[in-house]
Amino acid sequence: MMNQLAKLIDSAKNQLPQAFSVTQRSPWPEEVNEVVGYKFLPLPGDMYREIPSPFGDEPLKTEEVQELETELREEGFETLALYLSFHQRLLNGQWGIFLLGEPMWRLREKIRRDLNTSLIEADILSQELVLSHEIYHFRVDLYTLHQELLLRKPLYIPYVNNVYQAVWCTSNCYEESLANCSALDAARGLVRRRAGFAGNITGNWYPYVKGFCVAQPPGYRDFCWPRPALKKGLGGQIYFTQPKEVLDEPQAQWVGLCPTHLCKECPVYLVRRTSASHNGLQLIVKASGDVWVIHRYDPDPFPSRPHAHNRQTGEKLDLGTGDIFDPRTRSYKGRLNDSALRQIRDELSKKWPDVVLPS
Repeated sequence: MMNQLAKLIDSAKNQLPQAFSVTQRSPWPEEVNEVVGYKFLPLPGDMYREIPSPFGDEPLKTEEVQELETELREEGFETLALYLSFHQRLLNGQWGIFLLGEPMWRLREKIRRDLNTSLIEADILSQELVLSHEIYHFRVDLYTLHQELLLRKPLYIPYVNNVYQAVWCTSNCYEESLANCSALDAARGLVRRRAGFAGNITGNWYPYVKGFCVAQPPGYRDFCWPRPALKKGLGGQIYFTQPKEVLDEPQAQWVGLCPTHLCKECPVYLVRRTSASHNGLQLIVKASGDVWVIHRYDPDPFPSRPHAHNRQTGEKLDLGTGDIFDPRTRSYKGRLNDSALRQIRDELSKKWPDVVLPS
């Protein structure tokens, strides 16, 4: 049976079809993963020992946790989960929050070790941390839909394509700042409302989440800016499709607000690891005197998918052409020599034989 949110979105598509499109390719390697509905872990209960972990229970090496920490410093929450908009669904019609199984497994282990808590408690804390961040992206999505229907023009897709992708991992990425504000609000609420849950670590949960957010890239770590200013900035980016435009009060107060009951209807999936996909999140290759890093779940398709990052300069390498680009301006900087490019591609093919390299 179609829920209220689905009816709302379908009605909007009929009224303003030009505001919607389809994503041609999922941001993860489909051939080595399976996407399943995510079953929420309960808070708290008497069944902890009987609940299987949704993220797996394989042993983890210390360097694998360190690998995750490196990715979080470079890409923030996008390392752990992705929000795909109902404005741009996958070809199969799916949209919503997609938890990435292998990174979530590593996050669970990081939390378990850092806070010395049980496996199931770390599972629940991981779930609460990531979903509280990702649900804010849904709130922005739904808020923007409301504005589109009022103005009778597309806003969300132009904002994502022309603004969000340009300001991602910069201090002007207000959406990520506000999403981390949402994560901190949820952490504070968990401490206040769930005193009986994980009693040995709950008091440390809010400062832990705050430190977790501080260790992320610009934008993500700028949650300490005044929220009215962040909302004015995000509202201006959505309305005017310009990174530095602002939306005046009182309109800015409504940015990112949506009914709580609709938030509960946002679909959540788990991109589950398979035996073929369990080959690490990050590949490091030394070539021509430089260190190049390739992230398996990199959400950014520029300049190729996958692509490599220069660890010293941050420059991006197109693994098809060898062209090198500035990570912020996307301007062309030069070209890697053919032998170094072959070396990187060969190393990637050995470690991740399932990943399709750009031609």
